[in-house]
Amino acid sequence: MIIADASLSLLFGKARLACEPAVALEQIAQDIWAAPMPHSISGLRMGTRMTVVRLSNGSLFVYSPITLDDDLKQSIDALGPVAHIVAPSLYHHLFFGAFSDAYPEA
Repeated sequence: MIIADASLSLLFGKARLACEPAVALEQIAQDIWAAPMPHSISGLRMGTRMTVVRLSNGSLFVYSPITLDDDLKQSIDALGPVAHIVAPSLYHHLFFGAFSDAYPEA
């Protein structure tokens, strides 16, 4: 399942987006991991955080995806298959495309 509003990308077509590599996944509870990532949009510094939840069937739910580099992808893959990717609101869709490409079955 993929949830995102493609029209949101139109709002940021001209915005400058700068991001840094994600921090490794950190387990914050049983079957729940988080990865923070600093980034800025048009000079405004802010951070974001992705959450990964292992569902009862062993598949993964990725909420608010961040920059997907090789290390992060390996960490996620080690947890299980990604079945759901959710970009919950404005700004959260910015890194959605890489996840959608990497996990076409989601």
